[in-house]
Amino acid sequence: MAAIVDLFGYGSFDMYLELLVPGMRGLDLVEWATGDAVHARDLWRPHSVFPAPGGILRWGTSEQELDFVWQTGAPDPDDWTVLVRTDFDTWERHESGMGEFLVRLLTDERLGYPTHRIAAHCFMDYA
Repeated sequence: MAAIVDLFGYGSFDMYLELLVPGMRGLDLVEWATGDAVHARDLWRPHSVFPAPGGILRWGTSEQELDFVWQTGAPDPDDWTVLVRTDFDTWERHESGMGEFLVRLLTDERLGYPTHRIAAHCFMDYA
């Protein structure tokens, strides 16, 4: 995530997926993680909530109310698996890191996200 934030800044891909990053007012990854640990245990079922081993840590959200999370647990955060909660009981597991997932989200129509239909992708920097 650090490399993506360093490259793009704080903001949104195609005004569809907003990144949660440390220090960003309203989209602070740490604040959301703290709130999830206290208030969202049922939201992440059947998974545990970070900082529990293998717990879910949200890194992005969408206006379509999708949640983009890591399933933590691997020693190297670059190896954390991406999960997408598409509704309250349905999880999609993507055997990739965040960077690869973002590229596929924007370009791979087989994933089924609307962003693959956009002719010219954009990143809106909130800074």
